[in-house]
Amino acid sequence: MATINILNKVFSKNVLRELIHEGKSEVLNNAYQQIFNEHASHLNNHIKMQQLYAVLKKEYRNEYFYKNTLLNKLLLGKHSLNTTVAMTELPVNRSKADFILINGKAIVYEIKTELDSLQRLSNQIMDYYTVFDHVEIIVDEAHLDKIKSLYLNTTVGISVLTKKNTISQKQKPVENRQWLNHIAMYKVLRKAERRTIIKMFYGYSPEVDQFSEYQVLLKMFQKIEIAPLYEQFIKVLKKRNTVNLYQNDFKNVPYELRFLTYFSQFKEKDYHNLNVALGGGKFRL
Repeated sequence: MATINILNKVFSKNVLRELIHEGKSEVLNNAYQQIFNEHASHLNNHIKMQQLYAVLKKEYRNEYFYKNTLLNKLLLGKHSLNTTVAMTELPVNRSKADFILINGKAIVYEIKTELDSLQRLSNQIMDYYTVFDHVEIIVDEAHLDKIKSLYLNTTVGISVLTKKNTISQKQKPVENRQWLNHIAMYKVLRKAERRTIIKMFYGYSPEVDQFSEYQVLLKMFQKIEIAPLYEQFIKVLKKRNTVNLYQNDFKNVPYELRFLTYFSQFKEKDYHNLNVALGGGKFRL
């Protein structure tokens, strides 16, 4: 368990920030030394990351490993940065959606690693269906039989992260809008996004004071028919990520760090400095 705690600290935004601002990370160096029992001074940061990620892959497939695999194999492998956007840790009612892909439709992926409990799963699934119409569970093989007993022949998709680290889909998710809920969708949106949607359907956005705004917009939001509202809701969410502005830079990020980088809102200078920290070039201040 100590090893997984060390690795959790390595594959984090804190370490990524250290690399782009300082060109090095004590957390990374200490982790390498503790796990491999040797100093890391003779290795560049990219090699250290690769070797530590290999330990994750072989022995500790944690939530980061699942998320990074989904991003690489689905967003970059199956889809495209031009047409598809990913989201993570999005609060939905009492749950947080682990990973969401949005292109023509939106799919929520709920991750259950080998060490995860399935105790809250049914509540999580119901929460997601109040905001999104496609839900899929991606699990370790240890959970597959239990998941099948719960969700086979339902609208919930089922996939397995195999021992070979491929994603094997056992059941496709089916559209389910039965539980879409105006209030749950409204809470997911940011203030500007709510106004954008209101203007789409009403032709204007009301002038109200900040104390009344939430309730006034919510009442207008609730009067919109759910089907066309959902289509615009997805389009608005899809505009959140800015990675497509720096596609060429992002594609040069090592496989092991793509999930972290995707959700770090990097600018061109940040990509450059990360590349330098991992092995070459000069820092930009």
